[in-house]
Amino acid sequence: MAPRAMSEQAAAPAMADIEVNLLYPEKSGVAARLKAAGYAMQWADLSQVHPSRLRGWLYVVEDHNGKPTRFRHGELVLLKKKL
Repeated sequence: MAPRAMSEQAAAPAMADIEVNLLYPEKSGVAARLKAAGYAMQWADLSQVHPSRLRGWLYVVEDHNGKPTRFRHGELVLLKKKL
């Protein structure tokens, strides 16, 4: 099989942000799903979220209308970490 040209490769969908209120994780069931999967959850200041500072924390990303989406509240972003 010949390698595909760069223009033929499937591009990863861009990450989207959805603005939610601080109670959204609990009310929507996101918090319960994360807890059941063994994750802790917290909100963090997006300006302070840098790969070198995450120390195991990851963005909470869920499918929203077919697009990977992370949750934000103003400058806060929802993170998860495996316990």
